[in-house]
Amino acid sequence: MKLNIAFCNTLSVGHAVPLIALAKILRNDGHHIFFVMPVWQEVTHDLVKREGFEIQYLFNGKHTINSGGQFSREYPELTIETGRVFNAYRPDMVFASQLFHVGKMGAEMAGVPLVNVIPNPYLETGESQTPFIDKKNDRGGFNEEMSRYWGRIHSVRAQIGLKKLPSVKFIQSDFANIILTEPDVPCLRRDLPDNCFIAGPMIDPDAGGETHHPVFDLMSKDAAKVFISLGTEESRHDEALIFFNKVAAVFAELKSKNIQAVFFIGSRFKKRDMGHAGDNCVICDSFVPQRRIISQADLVISHGGWNTVHEALYDAKPQIVFPIAGHQFNTADWVVNRGVGMRFNYSRFDREDLKIGILRLLEDKKTKKTVSQMSSRIRSPERVYNLIRYIEGRYLNEHPHYAEHW
Repeated sequence: MKLNIAFCNTLSVGHAVPLIALAKILRNDGHHIFFVMPVWQEVTHDLVKREGFEIQYLFNGKHTINSGGQFSREYPELTIETGRVFNAYRPDMVFASQLFHVGKMGAEMAGVPLVNVIPNPYLETGESQTPFIDKKNDRGGFNEEMSRYWGRIHSVRAQIGLKKLPSVKFIQSDFANIILTEPDVPCLRRDLPDNCFIAGPMIDPDAGGETHHPVFDLMSKDAAKVFISLGTEESRHDEALIFFNKVAAVFAELKSKNIQAVFFIGSRFKKRDMGHAGDNCVICDSFVPQRRIISQADLVISHGGWNTVHEALYDAKPQIVFPIAGHQFNTADWVVNRGVGMRFNYSRFDREDLKIGILRLLEDKKTKKTVSQMSSRIRSPERVYNLIRYIEGRYLNEHPHYAEHW
């Protein structure tokens, strides 16, 4: 017997990508997978469609409210609608991505077992009772930033009649909690609950879109290539354009070194806005197949998004991190401490220092050896096998009468 599984993910592409990779693993094991999403989640539902998954849209795809971020005034309405969809399609379990509490609360309303998927443990930091986090090693200062958000969640739960949460600041699932990260991340407690499984990074080796994307025609065959991205969310801000141009000026000085830069500048800005970009810079202002670009790059520069960091490690690429907010500072520290890259100040970095850092990481044999070892561990097929057995085992533990049909 195979399971009917619903997936819910956040607006962030960096959080959606590992969840989609997890969905593909379960589909390949024979389970039926469908996604439940609001119609305005354009970027992420395009990714889901590209992988051939069925989507059940909230409000039958007719509701066109503004997403409004995680503080949306429509949160109660969205939660109730998500619970209605779960009741209608009766999944055996719901996989809900971290911080997408519409999905988590909807599963709770429908009485469906919830698998709490945590791509980045730093985002689950809460009070000292939080079962996944060693608070002494949470240095991102994220709790204060999230206090307004959690106040909203408690208010929504009261409005729709869900039980009051304990002092823990996130909805921990009694059924199963999956952490998609390396086990040596400092903030993780060593004595995790029995219903928590560290699966490791979820990287889909086939992800990234079509191989004939125009960007590959512009990428040099013999130059060292550096991929630069601040992700879909951070690239929307005015400061991002200043950053991109400042980095482009550094690569203009590296042209004689046969180094090419491939920029993803997001959809808000256009190529014409990159006045400092030389002819050794490829500028992308629409969707790019990031996974495939990283696989061909020699170095990755990012804001420290957890998915980009893991994709770079998967392909054994050293990286430079420019943390901008929240958990990204913890991530940058982890990259440096593990010896897989460097960290710079986003708004006040020195161009000469960055140039030296780029040249060093492109040549440093010790860093390349370290990232190669981490890549081998992340690519282990045993991790995927153990994850599937864990998920199926948790379900059979709750529904033993299904065992004879398995």
